[in-house]
This record gives sequence, structure tokens and C-alpha cells, in this order.
Amino acid sequence: MSGNGSSPRRHGDTENDAPKKLTADEQTILDVLTLGSQVRERVHEKSAFLEAFHDAMAAGHRNENGDPDESGEHVTWLSIMGYMTLLDMIGRCFAPKNGKHDHNSGNLCFVKDALERFSDEKFSPDQLNALHALRCSLAHDYSAVRNERGPYHVFDYAFDQPGETVGLPEKPWDGKWATAKDHITHIGVHQLVRLVHDLFGDVQKMATRGELECVLPGGVEELTERYRVVTTESPSVSPCLRGKKGR
Repeated sequence: MSGNGSSPRRHGDTENDAPKKLTADEQTILDVLTLGSQVRERVHEKSAFLEAFHDAMAAGHRNENGDPDESGEHVTWLSIMGYMTLLDMIGRCFAPKNGKHDHNSGNLCFVKDALERFSDEKFSPDQLNALHALRCSLAHDYSAVRNERGPYHVFDYAFDQPGETVGLPEKPWDGKWATAKDHITHIGVHQLVRLVHDLFGDVQKMATRGELECVLPGGVEELTERYRVVTTESPSVSPCLRGKKGR
């Protein structure tokens, strides 16, 4: 609490957000998704969700609405990977209360889970598979190709052009290099960025209203431990910041 007795300002807050009495688990989810850096004796604790969001914005030179600045450097793989990682985290951790979901039953396609659960934009199964493949190509190989396992994709990135978020080739790529250029999957960068910004904002608002549940196997305890980023202002501060050796 701040000195005047009001709650700290959180990312995603609006003036019209009505306060709601949350359970302990609901409050933990809200904190992980919205609470900014907390400083205690030169030790900073941050949310990995906000770090991923802000890093993706910074790498792509965009503001919190997803709009580009005037630098002209907006199609960066690092930025796209950051946004896809954020989708991956959301799909892995959260689902709407009382909604139908598999509680992460082992498919590991968390980008698809996030989009199916929270996106207003509807995607075909092939488009969802393409976005999962985009995440994998960047995270595992930092490349524009996914051909380790099907469905295979060769991606290109279109900035500031009308069209779908995901434009599929007429026929799927067979994974052979000789035919790669004839089977391109087009990613609308601006459309994708705005989608992630809108989705993340909606998820934060749901957390404010207590409408999310944590679907990690370890529950909210795993959520706070896995997605808390701890840094220090001085190397003289012990790395055993939370009383646990090896952290």
C-alpha cells in the first residue's frame, strides 16, 4: 500500500476498474500479471509477464497500445519472439474460470491454448498450428523455418500491410528445401502485435475481476516462484535472496 492508503498503480489499470474483494489465489494471479517492480533493500522483484511484455515492446519500438514509433525498426525477430513467449506463458498458466480447458494435459501447445481461451480473433486449426510453429522456430532456432516436425512452415514477416494475422500457402510445405520459396506462410506483424497487446490487456482485466484460474500443476505457488524475476543493485548482495540456496 502507498503512503496515502491507496493501492499501487498496476499495469493495465483504468480509472473505471471497479474494486473487487479477491481470494488469496486471485490476488496472487493479479499481482503476477499487473504489479510493477517492488524494491526491498536493493533487491528488485519483478513480474516475468511484465518483463516479457515490456522487452517485446522495446525491441519492436512500440508503445503500450502496440503502435510503432518513428524509428522505422519495427520488424525484429527478438520482438516477435518476445510476444510469442508472452502468449506461451499465458496459455501455460491461465484459463477462464468455469471455462472448458484441458488444464495443460501434455500437448505443450500453449500459444494455441492462449489464443483459443482469450483471443477475440478466431483462427482455423491450421493457423493455430502455424502460430505455434512460429513460436518454436524463433525460440528453438531463431529462424524463419520450422521443419523438425510437421506441419512445416517457412515464414516471412509483413509490416504495415492489410491482411490476416496468418496467411497460409495454398498448399502446405512438404519440408523440402527445393520447394520452400513456393510455400510461404505470411505473418502480419502489426496484426500480431496488436492481437497480443489486446489479449494481454483482456487477461489483466479478467484478473482484476477474479475471473482467472491458474492451471499450472503446482498452482499459484508455482506461478509466483516460476515467474518472479529477482535482481539486485549490487553484486555484494547474497544470491540466496529468499532463503533458498542455489536460487
